[in-house]
Amino acid sequence: MYRKLWKKSHPAVALINFYSEHAFKTISFTGFKTGNYLITDNCLHKISNYKTVEIKFVQDDGNSVLAKVQLSKQEFLKNIIQNSDELKGICVIKINYKEFGNIPSLELDDKGEFGIGDPIVSLGYEKSQKNLSMNPGIISSIYQNKGERYIQFDATVKQGYAGSPLINAETGKVVGVIGYRLSEITEAHKNLESLINNNLHILKKYQGRHNIDDIDPIQVLIASQNQIKYIAREIYNTTNTRLGYALPIKEVIHFFKKNIITEEIKPSVNALVNL
Repeated sequence: MYRKLWKKSHPAVALINFYSEHAFKTISFTGFKTGNYLITDNCLHKISNYKTVEIKFVQDDGNSVLAKVQLSKQEFLKNIIQNSDELKGICVIKINYKEFGNIPSLELDDKGEFGIGDPIVSLGYEKSQKNLSMNPGIISSIYQNKGERYIQFDATVKQGYAGSPLINAETGKVVGVIGYRLSEITEAHKNLESLINNNLHILKKYQGRHNIDDIDPIQVLIASQNQIKYIAREIYNTTNTRLGYALPIKEVIHFFKKNIITEEIKPSVNALVNL
């Protein structure tokens, strides 16, 4: 079952790399193609320190390039569908490039026919790697928080999986989009980094006021805090978890129906009627 699902799904899952002015990769996301659009996590709206963006799809080995384009920051921003309030954490990017003409689309579950215990797979790119991975699991819970509905699933989640499709293994349809800021480890890291930054802010106010044998103890403490901050970031970047969260794909389908539905998208959305 999983091999067949991989064959069907992997060509539509993209790696989105952000590069600095000096061609250094700053961050990466996963996304997936639906019609001439790429669906991913809305957190990429917060990325600013980049010059170019590469969007790449891979072959059956999960690594060799199937198709790719490189965009300037200006062109990439122009392609983002600007309606983040309505999409609630999901980003839609127009990618109608000739290089992607033969890339298939993933089918979206417009009926929300999934439940606790259903087998799922996620397809994503780990932050430190270039290859696409498949991770099987199950839906472990469905819950609401602040009026929003979320899918909790039990499967390996790695840094870089933000924007990955959560696929029902039995139907092959996308039921959710894995969220970057929905991860508990992301929240814990954010809180720890905020605490360290606060400590640094306080310490810097007092550096240079006291010396012991020509050594400023405050500078020693500042160096120590920076080391802890670096170690915390490295642990966060390399940590895998077995619990993930996704936003139901239904929000995207509603958005397409209301705003940008065209003939190109209809085949990838199951049973869209009265359009």
